[in-house]
Amino acid sequence: FKFEGKANNTTDCLDIVEKTKPDILLLGIQMEEELTGIDIIPEIKTISPDTKIIMITSFDDSEYIFNAFANGADNYISKTENIDFIVKTIINVYNNDSVLRPEIAQILANKSKQVANMQKSLLYLIEIISRLSTSEYMIFKAVCLGKSYNQIASENFIDVSTVRTHGSRIIKKFNAKSMNEVVKVINELHIMDLLNK
Repeated sequence: FKFEGKANNTTDCLDIVEKTKPDILLLGIQMEEELTGIDIIPEIKTISPDTKIIMITSFDDSEYIFNAFANGADNYISKTENIDFIVKTIINVYNNDSVLRPEIAQILANKSKQVANMQKSLLYLIEIISRLSTSEYMIFKAVCLGKSYNQIASENFIDVSTVRTHGSRIIKKFNAKSMNEVVKVINELHIMDLLNK
C-alpha cells in the first residue's frame, strides 16, 4: 500500500481524493467543521467511484453506522480495535473480501426494519389526514403549528365548542387518546413538512 496523504477537513479530503484517486480511504466520522465524513461520502464516490471507504471512528452509535453505509461506505472500524484487526479489514476491503461483523450487520438490519416501519406509519397517517374534512384539516394544521383551541376559534371567528367538536373527530380518526398524542406523532415524522412542500 502507498500512503497518499492526510486531511483534517472535508475540503482537503476531497482535494486529496481528486488528485490521487486512492484505492482505500480511511475516513473519520467527525472533522473540524460542520460537515462530517459521512456527509461527503457521496461526493467522494462521484469524484473517485473505485475508491473504497472505511469509516474509522470512536463512535459506536447505530445512527452513525447506518448513515455511513447508507451513504456508500464499504466498511466501518472503531478506533479501539487493535492494529492487526484494522490492517486485516483494510486488506479485505481492498480484495473485495469484506464481511460485515455480526454486530454491524445487526445494526443495519434493525435500522432497516425501523425505516420500513416508519414508512408504513407515514403512509398510514397521510391516508388518515387525506380523509379529514376541510374544517378538520384546518384545525388539525393549526394545532400542529402549536395553536390552542381558543386561538383557532378567535382567528377563524368560530365558537371554541366547534373547534373542540372537530378536535374530537380528529382524535377519533387517528385512533388516539388525545390531540397531544396525534401532534407528537405527526411532528416526530415531520409529516407537516412533507404536506407543506
